[in-house]
Amino acid sequence: MKNIFSQINKKWLLLLITAVAAICCVMALNRFLPRPVGEWREKSLQIYEDVYGNLADRSFKITGKDGKVTWRSPVGFFIQDALTCDLDLDGEKELILLLWKIGKYGKHRPFWVERDELTFSQHVFIYSVTADGEIKHKWGASEIGKEIVRMKLMEKNESFIMTEDVSGKCVVWRWESFGLKTVESAVSFVVFGDNIIHKEIYECANRQHGGSFDYLYEPFYDDIRAADLAAFQQETMLVDKESAVSGYPSFGSPLAVGEAIVRAGFDIASCAGNHALDRGIYGINVTTDFYKNNGIICLGV
Repeated sequence: MKNIFSQINKKWLLLLITAVAAICCVMALNRFLPRPVGEWREKSLQIYEDVYGNLADRSFKITGKDGKVTWRSPVGFFIQDALTCDLDLDGEKELILLLWKIGKYGKHRPFWVERDELTFSQHVFIYSVTADGEIKHKWGASEIGKEIVRMKLMEKNESFIMTEDVSGKCVVWRWESFGLKTVESAVSFVVFGDNIIHKEIYECANRQHGGSFDYLYEPFYDDIRAADLAAFQQETMLVDKESAVSGYPSFGSPLAVGEAIVRAGFDIASCAGNHALDRGIYGINVTTDFYKNNGIICLGV
């Protein structure tokens, strides 16, 4: 009887030791793994009609038409994110992996570097994928430098990749001859404050400028047209009836104001102001319809 209890106790002891060892291994592995500034993504990608990619548990695999795995990301590569597109516009899809691995370089390093570092660094690797799910390494970057939080394909042109780094800076990349190159992506803004048309302003337009309000914006034409985006605050709503035109305290601005704004080259009208309801729903409808019909984005009402 004692032998039986002894054997049972040994089994439980072995199970306990195994469980503790497993927990210790998991904790040690988690401490060893890199900790990206972004998230470890998990996603499924359709590469071709019958070829799929799956990112899970920091690794990536491709399954072919028969459902069998045709490729797995190399051991030691910890995949943070993955995209697929025809990056070089050759009719064949590419797989773009954002990954972490030990060392700043790959198999080849600059001749002046004697030894690679034994620390984790972030890289972008690109693979070409055939319609049968076969994969071939195409390009790999040395350490990126600034840690990338996330990446995505541009909505209007999927051969462009946009990345955001830990500082919040966004960079656009495209494939050029051999490798990813940054694309100039600076955007310039010009923003004007309250466009509030008092009685004296529209009387001046009628008396001295033949009813045109161009004189308000002409001094700023160069600034407005040189900017990628030009915005202004439309404080007073537009009206299409002369009887609804008025100044302080309840404003209604002639449509000619909007026509001058269109000619000036503005792109965005912000209409969230304390005078938005001065002419009720009628004024709001006239204003939003006018800007919509003239290609100006109307925000805020």
